[in-house]
Amino acid sequence: MYKVTQLKRCLTLLPMIVAPISFTADAGQLLAQQQEVSAVTNANASYYSAFKQSNEDNWVYQLAQKNELKQHCYLSKDKSLPLGKQTSYQGVEMTCIQIGKSSRIFWPTRWVEHCQSVGKPYNICMIDDIKT
Repeated sequence: MYKVTQLKRCLTLLPMIVAPISFTADAGQLLAQQQEVSAVTNANASYYSAFKQSNEDNWVYQLAQKNELKQHCYLSKDKSLPLGKQTSYQGVEMTCIQIGKSSRIFWPTRWVEHCQSVGKPYNICMIDDIKT
C-alpha cells in the first residue's frame, strides 16, 4: 500500500513535466520541441491513466499488490523498461529516468543529456531549464 501511496503522490509531477506553457529558452536552457512534449505525454499516459480507475481495474495497483511492480518505466501493463534504458517512441528517443525517490517516467533523451550536462536533478532541471 505504501508504494501505491507514493505513486499517487508522484502523479502531481506529471503536469509539471508536460504542461504546455509557452516560453522562449534563455541561454543555457533547452526549448522543448512539440514532438517531444507529445511523446512524453503519450509514453507515460497508460501508467498514469491507470490511477483514474478503481483499484479493481487499476493494473498498476494490481501489480503493486502482488509485489510485481518493477522499478521500470511502463508503456503498458505488459511493456516496460528499466531505469536508464532507451526506446524510440513516436520518433523521439526516450530514456527511462527516475525523478525523486519513486517516480519513473519516459523522458526525451535530449532532455536527459541536457540535465546531466548542467548537473541538475531532473525535477529542478525540468522547471529551470526545459521550456515548452
